[in-house]
Amino acid sequence: MNWLLYPIRDFLKWLFENTLEPLGNTPNTIFFFVFLSGGIYWMFVQNKLNKKATTYDVTYTPLAIELKDNFLSFEN
Repeated sequence: MNWLLYPIRDFLKWLFENTLEPLGNTPNTIFFFVFLSGGIYWMFVQNKLNKKATTYDVTYTPLAIELKDNFLSFEN
């Protein structure tokens, strides 16, 4: 099994040493701003959806559920 694991390990070590180490903190900054912009975008979308949801006049009628003879009975 070492014939498979050692080359993978060496490749990952080379990849880390030659890409992530020279970049330093740049990937963290990129991910931070991507997630921050996604969160801000979602807040605007959520605000629009909340406004849309409050414009409808929906009366809430709870659904009564009873257990009769081991069967569920739904009543309005």
